[in-house]
Amino acid sequence: MIREELELMAAAFFNGAVMWGIYDIIRIKRRVFTTGIILSVAEDIIYSIILAFTIFRIIYIYNSGYVRIFALVATYMGMGMFEIFAGKFIVEYGSRLLNIIRINIMKVLKRLTKSIRKVIKLLRRFLPQR
Repeated sequence: MIREELELMAAAFFNGAVMWGIYDIIRIKRRVFTTGIILSVAEDIIYSIILAFTIFRIIYIYNSGYVRIFALVATYMGMGMFEIFAGKFIVEYGSRLLNIIRINIMKVLKRLTKSIRKVIKLLRRFLPQR
């Protein structure tokens, strides 16, 4: 009996940490790419639905569907611990890295489009016009 409850608590804790890690990915995306309020709300709603599904799935698997408050508390503890020990670091440096990648991709695309325009301009000079 105690063993099953400890397994439930551990699974809920781990689930909370994983789900907060997923939310950190959403936070990084929001820092690097601006999105409108409607898309942000939609992302949060989808995230909340998935979070609720995973919490109750764990409760169903480990506790035959009986909701235990400590499982919910363990989930939120996992989220909090992830944020305290890794979340801030991941969001800060993940956004910096993704922003650097985004800036470099934009530079490459600008150079590429500039080169393509030059090639098109040269082709127009040498190809007969209709």
